Amino acid sequence: MVDCYPDHQWFEVAPGAERRVGFRVRLPWECPITELGDRSTGANLSLITTLNTDGHSEVRDTDFLHVAAAPLHEAVLDAFLAEGYRCTDVEVHGETVPHAEQSRNFVQTWFLEDTTRGVTALAQVEATILNSQVGALVFVRRADRGRITWYDKPAALFFPVAHHELGDADLGARLRAALADLQTVDRLAG
Repeated sequence: MVDCYPDHQWFEVAPGAERRVGFRVRLPWECPITELGDRSTGANLSLITTLNTDGHSEVRDTDFLHVAAAPLHEAVLDAFLAEGYRCTDVEVHGETVPHAEQSRNFVQTWFLEDTTRGVTALAQVEATILNSQVGALVFVRRADRGRITWYDKPAALFFPVAHHELGDADLGARLRAALADLQTVDRLAG
């Protein structure tokens, strides 16, 4: 579970009275994505409203949020799909990527599989896409579901993508280069 606390409001309401409370929050660029191509990613993001009455009892209301993928996310994941990788799972972990600029302490990891690659080391990969207002860093590594922390997992390589490049950049070529480099890293490590 990853917690973010966007808003707190304190007020009193007289017994029997009603009060409507509005709020407005700008989601960060790093906000986890819950929908890709009108389909659920499996990541759950919710708004929890907590109401304390007389300091004794607590009432909670949970509303699930739907956060669609930005065009950059869709383009990156489409590049994986074009290379034969299909998304099998998505996880959100409370950690940061070492030496990468992040304003939030969580990452969303996409688990991708290419069944045509058989049992090769790159039949299953993980992708972590760190968004910003400029673009994204796309981290790719051999999948290791048995380990959770960034440092315990296999080495990750990355390539940058700028928002303004969409439609012009060959993301497939960047992805293929990263996958080839990963194979080299695996051979050197093995």
